[in-house]
Amino acid sequence: MIPRCCSLALVGLCLAGCGGSTPAPVPPARGASAGSASTPAKPVLQARRPSQKILSKWTPPASPEMVTYADLGELFKTEQVRALVAAGLALTQGDIGPEITRCLIDWSDSVREVAATATGREDLIIITYDPDVLKTPIDTCIRAMGLSRTELPAAEQAYAVDGHVLVVLPDTVIIGSHPLVRSSLSNEPRAEWPEEVALGPEQQLVLVGSDNLHTLDIEGTLSATGDHFSVRADIAFPEEATAKEVADTVDPATLKQKLLAQSPEFGPVGDLVLESWHVERNGRRVGFELRLEGDQKQAAAKLGMLAALAIRGARSYVVNAKVAEARVTLGNIAKAIAAAKPRKLTSLPAVPGRFELVQGTKYQSGSSEWAQWDSVGYTRQEPQYYQYRVDAAKNGKSAEIIAEGDLDGDGKRSRLSLTVELDPKTRTVIVHPEIEEQDALE
Repeated sequence: MIPRCCSLALVGLCLAGCGGSTPAPVPPARGASAGSASTPAKPVLQARRPSQKILSKWTPPASPEMVTYADLGELFKTEQVRALVAAGLALTQGDIGPEITRCLIDWSDSVREVAATATGREDLIIITYDPDVLKTPIDTCIRAMGLSRTELPAAEQAYAVDGHVLVVLPDTVIIGSHPLVRSSLSNEPRAEWPEEVALGPEQQLVLVGSDNLHTLDIEGTLSATGDHFSVRADIAFPEEATAKEVADTVDPATLKQKLLAQSPEFGPVGDLVLESWHVERNGRRVGFELRLEGDQKQAAAKLGMLAALAIRGARSYVVNAKVAEARVTLGNIAKAIAAAKPRKLTSLPAVPGRFELVQGTKYQSGSSEWAQWDSVGYTRQEPQYYQYRVDAAKNGKSAEIIAEGDLDGDGKRSRLSLTVELDPKTRTVIVHPEIEEQDALE
């Protein structure tokens, strides 16, 4: 739910990259003291809610599982967040391309606010921006992303995005599920903004949500000021035992030990974790906070150190997730061959036919490319990072199922293979227990 919502927000930020009006404050509570003639009244630090531009388009699902609001204009002014943006762009380098990277950089000065909501099936993101501050034309970014036009009532510029729709208005971008976006563009009555989702003093982001069974509740905030940077999440788990297990796993001392176990060079990062990472448990509720003290330059330097570690870990995770595709697919092909009960094992052609189609990129094959695999009843509908084929022995009693890839596009291939053997009398296919891997992370 939330990851998909965030990925759609990335698309929106490319198109509607601070400026403009300040979000409207929530009125102070009734009965608040107004001070006296002899004693100057202290300024009331008011919570903030979205501007009218957001509220005029706010049509959430009936029972949202997550609602978030961020004052991006204020947030992007801070050096801490600029350091995070730089780290994020470094992480995605090679995946989103130089043109989209430029869009993210050039358009960030124009972003004002973002509000988002989601359920397991529907989501809606509304981003406001200042058109007078735009540096990169919207059409340029749309072409860079390869988005296709789609028809939507009351929308002059609508584009298809990963099964969703993106609408560009003169000062707003709306992304989400078709029904919610259509409602947002209509004259239907607008929903009330949830009272609990409001920015407190010195906060630039707030999130309130739960899982689809409402067994896990989360409240999160982000605050970046002249003397600190803080990201906090409070999570209520369904059971106290689960909360304790999670709290113990991410305890600062435990994390430092894990870092040092990986490499002694992580010593300074481990010290920073002890200094800045805080975990508190109260029953089944756990509070997590990353808090960096110091001025913006000091906090940005610390964030840079943590971001470098995060990039290293994230890249490793992304690569391993891609390798997992090959491992799972080899197993699925072996199962298909076994289920077909062949009289002899035969070779099957590579898909795609040209290896360069999967070099450093994901390839979407067509059903016709798998036509010759009908003999074993295997086909693939999902995009793939690897080229797959089957090389069978001349006697038809054994075969090697092969996946070859080049994840980073440097010309060096990775190779994973799984061997199967056939008992001609029983037509039973025996699958070897282990996958052989050569340069799997290439």
